[in-house]
Amino acid sequence: MISHLGFLKELGKFHENLRLGFYTKIFENKPADSVDWSKYKVAYYTAKRDIDWGYLVLPTLLITLVLGGLGAYKLRKL
Repeated sequence: MISHLGFLKELGKFHENLRLGFYTKIFENKPADSVDWSKYKVAYYTAKRDIDWGYLVLPTLLITLVLGGLGAYKLRKL
């Protein structure tokens, strides 16, 4: 979901830049041949991933330690 929201934000910026470039030509009634189409390139979106491994691994590690401690405690009682 976060990646999709980031994509939509970047898409809005991309279209705004295109719109601002074309508005002057549209409102001045210039023909499409007056546009330098070679300066418009295909743009790709790459998501920026900031992964906090400590945040992801900590709950699993804590659950493992708690269950391991309880298991060791129960085994000592036998």
